[in-house]
Amino acid sequence: MKIRKQRSGAGDFAKVRNYVVGDDPRKINWRQTAKLQEVMTNEFEPEHGKYITILIDCGRMMGAELTKGKRLEKALEAALKKGDYVAVLAFSKDIKIYVPPAKGMAHLQTILKSIYHLKVDAVESNYAAVLQYLEMVQKKRSLLLLFSDVRTFLHEENALVYLKKLRKRHLFFMIGVEDQTLLKRISLMPNDVKNTMVKSIAEQQMLIKKREKAKWESQGLQMIEAPEEKLAVTAVSHYIEIMNQNLL
Repeated sequence: MKIRKQRSGAGDFAKVRNYVVGDDPRKINWRQTAKLQEVMTNEFEPEHGKYITILIDCGRMMGAELTKGKRLEKALEAALKKGDYVAVLAFSKDIKIYVPPAKGMAHLQTILKSIYHLKVDAVESNYAAVLQYLEMVQKKRSLLLLFSDVRTFLHEENALVYLKKLRKRHLFFMIGVEDQTLLKRISLMPNDVKNTMVKSIAEQQMLIKKREKAKWESQGLQMIEAPEEKLAVTAVSHYIEIMNQNLL
């Protein structure tokens, strides 16, 4: 974990108020303190106008059945949480939909109409092509939030090249749905030969995924898997954390 300093006074100025225990001393307004003969502090609110680019993978691996619906449906549920300036890009082999960044209820309706008919394609996703396209259309610094299959993405060496370039300007975060089948096989009791072999292979697959994931994260490219029912919560929580740390 990297410890980052939070910028003092970051955000839009809101008001001057009485200082209370726990406030940052660096935000004390000394002019008003001297004038009113009591300690006053500046209060800031988070900056507005941040950019979020939501990338929705519609390739073959996103069609896997879950307890309720498909991975794509869960990705759309998480994607439609309110943001600032939001752009949406859906893709599989090619770009399916691109909605340029904007905000407000009218833009939300535009996104809804654009993604309403999205379906999973029976093709492999072309990550390198979509990231190259994104580099051309998204010039503003943005949080790139990718909903995709983590295990598939980890083996895309071409995508890593483009992400290294994008990382210089943007923040990247990938979220996928946990592979419950793999987790169940890892939890098997090795009480017979078959279970022992299945458990061993599953643990090997998990180790490979962790090793590849560590390689990507060493490049500053964060990725996480969450249970299907917590996909939206995880995405929004990460966004709030980024806003609170003033990383965007």
